[in-house]
Amino acid sequence: MMKWIAYGLALMCSALALMLPWAHYGGMSFWLTRIPGWPVYIAGAVVLHACTWWNTVAGRVLAVAGGVIALVTAFVLLLRYDDAAVFFDGPAIPAVVPVMGLGGILAVAGALLNLVLVVTRMSAKSSAESRAHTG
Repeated sequence: MMKWIAYGLALMCSALALMLPWAHYGGMSFWLTRIPGWPVYIAGAVVLHACTWWNTVAGRVLAVAGGVIALVTAFVLLLRYDDAAVFFDGPAIPAVVPVMGLGGILAVAGALLNLVLVVTRMSAKSSAESRAHTG
């Protein structure tokens, strides 16, 4: 039951990451799609969430690869919240202090939670298999 709750939370975090802003400049908010490299995060998150429950070696490898890609990309994109050149075209940049949005934080949390779920499922399965072979 706990694994389904964790999976649901991870999916919810990833979904909210698409709906909530990743950066705020004064009264302006910017979403994920304004940051270069956003399709890489989306692809990694989709592969991670889609392959989490595959009980094959290929499924686990894809889930871990997608999870690492989603986690690293989300973290890198999250750190670009204060790069005004990403969000504004031309030489004029507003003189306000940027604030990190909740979208990026939830993206990192969702990818990390689902990746931990995949890894713990892998270790639980391998320990169960080793007990079956020794017992």
